[in-house]
Amino acid sequence: MVGLGYRLLPLFAGVELWRLGWMRIVFWFLAVGNTTRVTRELATGARWTYLVMGSSGVMELAAITLFGISIWKTFGGRRRAPAKRAAPGSSAAHSRRSRSTHIHEHCQPRSTLTLYSWPYLLP
Repeated sequence: MVGLGYRLLPLFAGVELWRLGWMRIVFWFLAVGNTTRVTRELATGARWTYLVMGSSGVMELAAITLFGISIWKTFGGRRRAPAKRAAPGSSAAHSRRSRSTHIHEHCQPRSTLTLYSWPYLLP
């Protein structure tokens, strides 16, 4: 869900992602935190496993917090003023229509499977 949020929220808003490097950090925090928690749940019984599970929760919480900050900074941290409506025949209405057509063209399915963010996740 975090990966979809990083891809779709800026795309729908028409803005650039604030920091691409944070996406990599969030991914690795979530991956290591989830893997640690699941493997330690399988080894429950020893007291130290519960401490490790707790630290994995802190790691996952940090990842979700970084994700929230990144999305908040992407959108500027404030509400944007609503756009004014243009008359139907004006050039502003045509410009708005061409922008929506341009965005719609980018949302068309491609003939091959494309994973948009995986190259950025590798070190």
